[in-house]
Amino acid sequence: MNASLAHSPQGILRLAVCAVLLQAYAITGIVALVLQSGAKTLTATAVPIAIGSVGMDCVLGAGFFLFLGLREFARLDRKYFVPSVLTILLLVGLAIVTTAQVLAAAALTDIPSAYSSFRSDLAVATIGYLISFLGFIGGAVGLWRVGARYKNNAIKIAAITFVFSFGGASVYLLLFPLFTGVLLLVSALQPKKPSIEEPATQLPPQIDPPSTEP
Repeated sequence: MNASLAHSPQGILRLAVCAVLLQAYAITGIVALVLQSGAKTLTATAVPIAIGSVGMDCVLGAGFFLFLGLREFARLDRKYFVPSVLTILLLVGLAIVTTAQVLAAAALTDIPSAYSSFRSDLAVATIGYLISFLGFIGGAVGLWRVGARYKNNAIKIAAITFVFSFGGASVYLLLFPLFTGVLLLVSALQPKKPSIEEPATQLPPQIDPPSTEP
């Protein structure tokens, strides 16, 4: 079979794991924001920040499985190579953000220096978000091409909403990764076939033998 027509079950499976982790990221992020809105003291915000760090671990895992999934497709078609490489920036950026959030949570235990440490950690997290945004763009391009490969509009829509999945500043923004995860998971559970069918093998025309009757 032509490589452009081949199906990658491993790639689809890893995208399904990515979908589950995106949903976990959205749910933990929403819980963290709800708890943070009810925090009255600086120390009380340490709990939602810690929960948010767990959510960032989930989105970091989602980015890793997205990379693995696109890498599987890149073995079949070179057009997935660049998006798979860009997802490495997603992993690097999210790792920076996660580290900054953990440091911010630890800094809140030391009240006198909490403000200055928290502000510097926030600046580091912002840099991480900027780096990861390039990775989200690459991942979105890769997902769009997967959707085009299987003629799956749900994956194409997920590719668009995936771009906005990095914004966890509000509950409404966290609906994007939740929606993206649902679309990817539903699409991964559906039967797959390439977007272009291979031409059927045509048999040579049969020629009747010459008649021997007079």
